[in-house]
Amino acid sequence: MKPRPAAIPDGADPEATAELPLPEVTTDVYPVPALAVAPAELGDRLRELEQQLLSTEQRIQELEAAVAAGAMREAALVARLEEVRRETQAQLQSQRASESRAAAARHQHEDFTELRQRCERQFEALATWHGFRAVTAALLDDADARNLALEAQLEALRVAPRPPPADNAPALPPPGPRAEVEVARVRRLVRRQGAMDVVYPVGRRTTIGRTPDNDIQIDVQNVSRHHAVLLANAGQCVIEDLNSTNGVQVNGHRTQRQVLHDGDIVTIGKTEFRFQQRS
Repeated sequence: MKPRPAAIPDGADPEATAELPLPEVTTDVYPVPALAVAPAELGDRLRELEQQLLSTEQRIQELEAAVAAGAMREAALVARLEEVRRETQAQLQSQRASESRAAAARHQHEDFTELRQRCERQFEALATWHGFRAVTAALLDDADARNLALEAQLEALRVAPRPPPADNAPALPPPGPRAEVEVARVRRLVRRQGAMDVVYPVGRRTTIGRTPDNDIQIDVQNVSRHHAVLLANAGQCVIEDLNSTNGVQVNGHRTQRQVLHDGDIVTIGKTEFRFQQRS
């Protein structure tokens, strides 16, 4: 806004002097004191102030534009921050869900592994029971066969004609069944271990397996919990496979049930024994 010139007093001659009265210049920006200047200098000064005012207004517009741009950038940053927050929250939820699924899968796998181990133990126990059942059935069949043979011998003795007794010979009691005389036999399994032999005595019933409840324990992975059993009587010694995983071999041949003789090589898993039998 241009300043208005001061009023000239009445009766004064403006051209009577080279100097003009000093006006009081008031601007919208700040008041300035009156300066004793020539009219030409005053015009230049006014134009300079007008230029400064225009520059100030332009600077204010630039600052307002910068403030508006800053507000827009701030709004964009806030929007981006909100978007990043939502993405981070979604990623955290997804990660938590993945961890929950992984934990559930891990627990399920552990439960499945434990269930499988229990099933394997039950199956092995069932296989052992079937093996014992087969051995018992074989022993019963042998006992039945011996009973039938003894009954046949007894019947033959009963129907056999007896010679007439002598006149002065004492009366003899009727013949009874012949008693079998058992010959004491010493049986054992010998395992070579380094430079020495480990001897295992064989009784009437001797079990072989990986667990400590066996008479002969072989604590290796290729031997079943209850692998085999040896059944001995006066006449013979029989080895029976209890449905083991790796089986029983006698002299290099896999067998389910076989009579052992002195010097036979018995292989349980990968462990070899030499069977010895002495009268």
